[in-house]
Amino acid sequence: MTAVLGQPRAGLAASLKQALRPTWRRLKAAVKLIGYSWHDYRQFARWSAAIRKWDPEGQMAQIVKYYHMIEKGLALPAPRPGFGHYAVEGLCAMVDCRIGAGVTSPRLGEALEVLAAYRDFNRACGGAIPAAVEPLLAKARSAGLGREAEAVRHVARAAIESATDFDAAAFFGSRFSVRQFADKPIDRARIEAAVRIAQTAPSVCNRQAGRIHIVEDAATRDRWLRYQNGNRGFGETMGALAVVTVDLRAFLEPEERFQGWIDGGLFAMNFIMGLHAQRLGSCCLNWSSPVGNDREFHRVSGIPDQERIIMFIAIGELRDDFVVARSPRRSLESVVTFVSGR
Repeated sequence: MTAVLGQPRAGLAASLKQALRPTWRRLKAAVKLIGYSWHDYRQFARWSAAIRKWDPEGQMAQIVKYYHMIEKGLALPAPRPGFGHYAVEGLCAMVDCRIGAGVTSPRLGEALEVLAAYRDFNRACGGAIPAAVEPLLAKARSAGLGREAEAVRHVARAAIESATDFDAAAFFGSRFSVRQFADKPIDRARIEAAVRIAQTAPSVCNRQAGRIHIVEDAATRDRWLRYQNGNRGFGETMGALAVVTVDLRAFLEPEERFQGWIDGGLFAMNFIMGLHAQRLGSCCLNWSSPVGNDREFHRVSGIPDQERIIMFIAIGELRDDFVVARSPRRSLESVVTFVSGR
């Protein structure tokens, strides 16, 4: 009798468990998402200049933002005389403060050169120049800063045509995620050349938050790879490991809370294509990592806590012949939409 009665109970429990399983999974995912979002908030609040207005790196990022606003204005088809007083006055105040504190940085020299170009433009067209500009430039000259007036560069269409006179589709289409590397050391100069290409990536107001940490030592590489779960079966064969990060101190407003992922992704993509231009193989290794794993890796690697990790990248010499995943692409029609006028 007990067994007979027990069977329906067991069946009911199994059915209930089966019915609640999707709800339980959604609840677990929601709790994880809340925890990860809280971690992201704490990191951004702790390190970004949106909160840390006093941080020297954040203040330098603000200087770059201001002078890039002026550069962009001078690069317009017809700049308005006297434009940008808010940015000019803010830039003058911040640069003057840094000079007074004895700070030396290439960014200060760049800011002063932009201010001099802004002054010369407005002199030529009769635009108003904020009163703080000339005294600051005089102070800069006495301090040996700001060598020339320069805010824009001239580019010839013919130069771009010459630089792009190759089969771009073949170049980009011949880059694959490589997991079969040749057993050869990599010349560091080729990686450095790829980093220079990474530096050409656009970034918000030219603040250039991207950073790359390169590991060439096999023991250190293997130790770091333990924290990444997508390198099994080939991680030990790579010639070098790159970790791409962004410095959160470059971001100045709460609205820029996701900008690091955008700038970091652009920076990483340019680096990857730079490696391809150097005829090196690469494979992006995902860093969608639990919070605890992220914290532990920062501790073990020594990568500063203010740098958020974008991805790992495996790097290696190409074999004469190798295979890659087929990875078919979606149809063009499923990706692009041309919006007609309305």
